[in-house]
Amino acid sequence: MIEHLEREIRTALELKKKFIEEGLEASIGNIYIDAKFLFNGKEPDIVCLPFLYSEKDKIIEMYLRKWPNSIFVNLAYEQILYPLNSIFKVPAYSKNSDRIYTISWSKEFTSKLLKNEVNIKRIIKSGHPYFKEEIESKQSPKYILEYENIIFFENYAWIFKSKRYLKKISKYAHIEESILFNMKDELISNLKKTFEHLRIIQNSNKEIKIYFKLRPNSNWTSWILFLLKNTINPKGIKFVKRIGNIDISSSNTFILSNYSTVLINFKLKKYGVGTLFKPSIPILQYEWLNYIAEMKKFLNTNPSNHDIQMSIILEKMFLKWFKNNFYQNEIDFASFVNAKLSKAINTQNFVDPKFYYSEIPINLGKNQKNNVIYILSAILYLKKNKISYRLKTHQSDIKSYLNL
Repeated sequence: MIEHLEREIRTALELKKKFIEEGLEASIGNIYIDAKFLFNGKEPDIVCLPFLYSEKDKIIEMYLRKWPNSIFVNLAYEQILYPLNSIFKVPAYSKNSDRIYTISWSKEFTSKLLKNEVNIKRIIKSGHPYFKEEIESKQSPKYILEYENIIFFENYAWIFKSKRYLKKISKYAHIEESILFNMKDELISNLKKTFEHLRIIQNSNKEIKIYFKLRPNSNWTSWILFLLKNTINPKGIKFVKRIGNIDISSSNTFILSNYSTVLINFKLKKYGVGTLFKPSIPILQYEWLNYIAEMKKFLNTNPSNHDIQMSIILEKMFLKWFKNNFYQNEIDFASFVNAKLSKAINTQNFVDPKFYYSEIPINLGKNQKNNVIYILSAILYLKKNKISYRLKTHQSDIKSYLNL
């Protein structure tokens, strides 16, 4: 099962291929869109999910209830968690613990699972294939201004959370409200400075293409309104949700982010990676982020020898951290399913995912006449910056809109 197409489809297709090679039947479905179709078919023997944090989650509870005899495998795509996320995203099971298997990449994540009383016999410890070769970056940070592409991966979901939502989180996580409010304020300031420095990069080399990569579930309209409200001019910076159509390689593309784990993914693929402004709020900090170079010192063509040497030291520290924390064994998951669980996957009734995509989905919704001025402002902004968009509405919403 997949949640976000771009983030998970490659892994899902690879798993499907391996299952078929094992003589099993397997198909891919979207965890939300395809649910009603899946429940009309036969109950599968095994269900692989991108996440399974809690049995109380509405969508998860529905799958567990509808398929009482299925074995569930939590692929746990999010395991490298900052302190605040650890409160919500470390799995915990009770009633269904015997039929839920969980993939764990590291000793730290396994420890967190055991702390949440996850059945140790249902934890699948699987290492990282990059241990097969020495991990070394090909490029030094001093070359950042010589790359063709720079992609900044944002991780700013918290800036769009309301005070009401943060108050709920405060009660649930037992964190003072002021800490969460300060976190949001710092992230907004952090983002403003980030755009300023992306502009510095742009002015330093007009040939560089700069992409601002939004998360899969980011709302375009919210981002546009945020830029308008904070008078941020991102001219020349292209906002994208997908990077599949961008010609990127480790030789022509540098990856930036301030605290997204995407930096780890690309570092292991031998891309040059770095940050601009690491968050100072403790609840957003990771250990590994200490070993990623800050690019503010490399935004000129003559960085100091000290900064260059420091980036080399950080590189070695990162590799040491990675090797010390992640399992070095690699499990053939398809073979594991076939041999250990001893069940054939019978999913011929599954449907392949529906590839719904709209570049700029602006939901008008019902009774939103007060928001029309903001929606129109967003559309004007898009046209001014030559960004393609499409209104995604229901027929009733269009009628409501035209009756203004």
